[in-house]
Amino acid sequence: MEPLIAVKNLNIAFLQQGVETHVVKDISFDVCPQEVLAIVGESGSGKSVTALSIMRLLPPPPYCTLRGEITYGQLDVLKLTEKQLRKIRGAGVAYIFQEPSTSFNPVFTIGYQIAEAIRLHLADVDDVKAYAIQLLRKVGLEGQHYEAYPHMLSGGMQQRAMIAMALACHPRVLIADEPTTALDVTIQKQIIELLKNLQRTENLTIVLITHNFGIVRHFAQRVLVMFQGKIVEKGLSEQIVTHPRHPYTQALIACIPTIGQRKERLQIIDYSAF
Repeated sequence: MEPLIAVKNLNIAFLQQGVETHVVKDISFDVCPQEVLAIVGESGSGKSVTALSIMRLLPPPPYCTLRGEITYGQLDVLKLTEKQLRKIRGAGVAYIFQEPSTSFNPVFTIGYQIAEAIRLHLADVDDVKAYAIQLLRKVGLEGQHYEAYPHMLSGGMQQRAMIAMALACHPRVLIADEPTTALDVTIQKQIIELLKNLQRTENLTIVLITHNFGIVRHFAQRVLVMFQGKIVEKGLSEQIVTHPRHPYTQALIACIPTIGQRKERLQIIDYSAF
């Protein structure tokens, strides 16, 4: 099966005060159609900037430099113009960001912001408001939330609204960057179940960015583990969770609290061992 997204020898560097800092170092991976791929690692491991690089949502050169190859279908992403990229962003690859409260514009209603995305990419939709309300209901919200401002919704409801906006233009790929951050465990489970259902009903390909191995095993088919800008381990999620090979992966999994096994403290990761 041909990959939908292929990343080869990707390097990402940021320039600050004349000093170039390499944050992603020569990584390669594929994303196959209709699969769920999880990229796992702690904060600062490079997983989020890797996800943003797929649609070139990072600062332009010289502030940020991308080297390597990123292809979406037959398109070479690093060679596309901004106009060409705008046709893919949202319609081809959509994002769910980890802080919906800061992703929405606070002075416009939820419905207005979803409708704006629809008008931008789907000129053939006659009744934009009705379509936006349909999207809200698809993610478990009600029609009255169309007129609500972001601050009027809870964190879980804001995340559902963000998912509705991401689905507005029928994307082939949904990149979810820490979609359960700052949510309590009950709402986390609801959001993950929602994404699982949408992946099946909408034939979505999902790239899940997370630091939480606890939500990976029963959601993702494959896992990439990132550490200090490199992929240190990859494979099927069941295999990675039950038989991790790299000491960093082992340490991350050991940090997951287990019912029935009381620990005085969580596993300490010894970085000098890697």
